[in-house]
Amino acid sequence: MTSLAERLGVLARSVGQVLSLPTKALTVIAGGVLVITGLLAVGFITRPTTGAAATVVVIVIWVLLALPVVMLARRRRKWLDRTEQAATTHQVILPGPAESSEVIPADLTSQIYEDMHGQPGQEDVQVLFEAFTESRAPEPSRGAGARVTRVFSMGRLAPIGRALGSVERAQRALLTAAGGTAGAPYLKDDLRLTIASFLGTLVAIPLAALTGIVLALILLTQ
Repeated sequence: MTSLAERLGVLARSVGQVLSLPTKALTVIAGGVLVITGLLAVGFITRPTTGAAATVVVIVIWVLLALPVVMLARRRRKWLDRTEQAATTHQVILPGPAESSEVIPADLTSQIYEDMHGQPGQEDVQVLFEAFTESRAPEPSRGAGARVTRVFSMGRLAPIGRALGSVERAQRALLTAAGGTAGAPYLKDDLRLTIASFLGTLVAIPLAALTGIVLALILLTQ
């Protein structure tokens, strides 16, 4: 196993440990809101006066809101399982408590920069890490993204689209440098979809709550 793969494993597991509790809380809250909204939707659909069109609209709205939450929960579980698997297989040693205070430890990123020196995708990797450490979107970069990247590249969402495009290129570069999914199994899934599911979950919570309130008002007034 290369030193780059080992350092990526440490970094990936550290990120998973730091984000494990917040993402779990996010999915639990979103799931609870969706369950309540779903029960209200069932009550609305089973009314004798509810038409077929209204039934379809309510079902479609609920499914669309639940989709990113389910995706985030699955990908969160996969990330944690795969980083644990990589740590067990390759005996990755996590940094001490002092080194784990940041999501992207400076010493690990600098070492990964050195390992990526001269390799394709080096600049995208650097831009990606700087985006995390400085909390800013990566600068525009060339290259085609997937459909989700193109969707977020329109209008005022363009910065998000550029960021997702940079994430995709950096992921491919790191995966290649680490020796493929055998060296970095946690990079197997497209990180752009993981980020999109996280953003979708943040949006789904207030929208599902609003939908539930509307359904509750309809059930109470009719």
